[in-house]
Amino acid sequence: MEYLIVHCPQKRSVMVDGVRHGETEDPIELEAGTYTITLEPADGSQPAQHQVVLLSTTLISPCEVSFALV
Repeated sequence: MEYLIVHCPQKRSVMVDGVRHGETEDPIELEAGTYTITLEPADGSQPAQHQVVLLSTTLISPCEVSFALV
């Protein structure tokens, strides 16, 4: 299993390849691979999406991405 944490100033749903996989600030478990990460609702988030490659992550050292609100 690989781990991802998505940061955002507001609680948002995290979408992984268009499918809801939890909320911001919560660890998300996924298989190794390449994914497109977006937020819902998407209005006001920058960037609009992140492309991530999950490989060799742990719960202690997850892949982390951040979104800002404009």
